[in-house]
Amino acid sequence: TQPSPGCLWSAHSVRPSITYLFYRYFSDALKECPQEAVETRASLLNNRAGCYKQIQQDVDVIKDCTAALAMTKDKTKTFKALLRRALSYEAVDKVKDAMADYEQVSTAI
Repeated sequence: TQPSPGCLWSAHSVRPSITYLFYRYFSDALKECPQEAVETRASLLNNRAGCYKQIQQDVDVIKDCTAALAMTKDKTKTFKALLRRALSYEAVDKVKDAMADYEQVSTAI
């Protein structure tokens, strides 16, 4: 789901927040990135998930992190996606899923 720019505007400014600008950047980059560039797409999804986390859109964090993890062959690069997804699972009361991700994070350290 695309966040509404209105919900991300600063109370003291008419400019959209930095989070929204980064969200747009990563979303636009994903549209332009070739499907074959799997590692790049995984990185873009993971970074967009970080934007979603900042605005507490946990369902979208889970979706993007899950997609990024499925694309990532180098499991040493999954730490951030696993941690973000675990935190979001916890936020939506999916404790078992969160614990599974936390266990993977602890073995990656």
